[in-house]
Amino acid sequence: MKPKDDVILAYLARIYPSAEPPKVIHWNLEKTGEADWVQMTTQRRLKKMEGHSPPLVEIVNEKGGYRRITDAGIAKLRELETTEEEY
Repeated sequence: MKPKDDVILAYLARIYPSAEPPKVIHWNLEKTGEADWVQMTTQRRLKKMEGHSPPLVEIVNEKGGYRRITDAGIAKLRELETTEEEY
């Protein structure tokens, strides 16, 4: 996982159980100053996390491409937060 994945997962965890399309996810991250990368990067990272085993992000609406964090994604985020606290 990359640091950008952590940022995206943290955002999706904040809005859980809601889901948003990649454009909106990126726009919100950009507006809060959390994303300093282009929208295509957000889309690529979401795709990678969907393909993770187990998936960290899931598509909940095929037509709109709405993404939501999975239970595995929430667990991964907690694991990362615990690791950070240890240092």
